[in-house]
Amino acid sequence: MTDHDKQKEIKPEIESREKRKTLKKIGVGVGVLTGISALPEQWIPPMVGQMVMPAHAQTSLVSLHDPCDSVLLDGDMSTNGLHIRVSGFVTPPTANLTATIVCTPAPAGSVTTVNVATAADGTFMADNIPILGQAGMIRVNITTTVSGATGTSHCSVDVPDPSNGD
Repeated sequence: MTDHDKQKEIKPEIESREKRKTLKKIGVGVGVLTGISALPEQWIPPMVGQMVMPAHAQTSLVSLHDPCDSVLLDGDMSTNGLHIRVSGFVTPPTANLTATIVCTPAPAGSVTTVNVATAADGTFMADNIPILGQAGMIRVNITTTVSGATGTSHCSVDVPDPSNGD
């Protein structure tokens, strides 16, 4: 076989490789153009019609403000009982949630628990809560929770001592 014959055999093999490379490039180009033509002319942000949260997360968006507010209405260390007012609020404002107010006299006495509902503006108030204690009661510690809201609120009322002029 002569050199000329060898070149004839190699040449068709080289041409067929070049054709394959060219066809691959054309195929990639057509794929890219097809993909680009499927895209919209202008990007539009996706529209979310409704967002559904799991049940345990639905109530966690409301939170109870801490501390609560408390006011002594009547009574002092010389009496066996007194009356207080406790108020607070939740955010965002949410109506008809049950606020549970637990009042514990110190150093001793009967624990008083009161339930009230939150108003449309998220506030709640328990007025004239009777606290049964004993003479020498120095403080009423108050803990508030609201069903459907996160957090716990704490406040206290100091009981005045009439012997000190309080």
